[in-house]
Amino acid sequence: MNVTEFFVNITSDNPEALVSFYRDIVGLPQRTDMGPSSYAAGGAILGFDEHKDTRGRAVQPQRYLLDLTVGDARAARERLEAKGVTFSRCEGKEEWGGLISTFNDPDGNIVQFFQLPEGAAPPLAPGQVGGFTLDVTSDQPEKLLAFYRDIVGLSPFPAIGPNGLQVTETGFLHVDTHTETQGPAAEPNRILIDFWVDDVRAERARMEAAGARFFRKEGVEFWGGVISACLDPDGNIVQLIQHDPALDTTVAQG
Repeated sequence: MNVTEFFVNITSDNPEALVSFYRDIVGLPQRTDMGPSSYAAGGAILGFDEHKDTRGRAVQPQRYLLDLTVGDARAARERLEAKGVTFSRCEGKEEWGGLISTFNDPDGNIVQFFQLPEGAAPPLAPGQVGGFTLDVTSDQPEKLLAFYRDIVGLSPFPAIGPNGLQVTETGFLHVDTHTETQGPAAEPNRILIDFWVDDVRAERARMEAAGARFFRKEGVEFWGGVISACLDPDGNIVQLIQHDPALDTTVAQG
């Protein structure tokens, strides 16, 4: 699949607080071309919105880990701590040589600063996010990996682990296990995994031929989005999105 944008839609009953956190504290730059509440995070875009079924803090925060690649995890942590953020892990050393610092956003979603081993990537400026990985955990990672690799059509990217998949040049999806992740997603509407494509109908038909079952097919949004949606094996919501300017009523009314 040729993904033009990797969009992680984080829903909340208080999206304004999330916007303020990721913009003013984490320091992500806005992507106004993708909507007023969209922010660039390396090879992905984080968007924040309301959803009628999303209430309070995340029930299963360990199911989706939002990993931001930085040049200096310690400096990034100290910058956020100076703004009042509490970290649950500080520069933990991974077996693959990287460092991870972990914190939570206002809704309890887990965010991690990733520092790659020296020489593994080009140098990053202070505060710069050079890449993004959505780490999706499961008690059946083999099925989840097969879905995203063989049905969605993402390419393996072993540089981030044996279950790593490339979505965009510096945007990745990684499937993993977690001791507290069991069964289907308890809140599938909290984080929506969106793949923007050039031809949503063709990609939906290709995935259906490979076994995916869509509950929405080419639904049209007022802003010109054409969306097809399905569930992965754990019940996480996956959306294929194409923007058609001819269907954008906001432009027509403007």
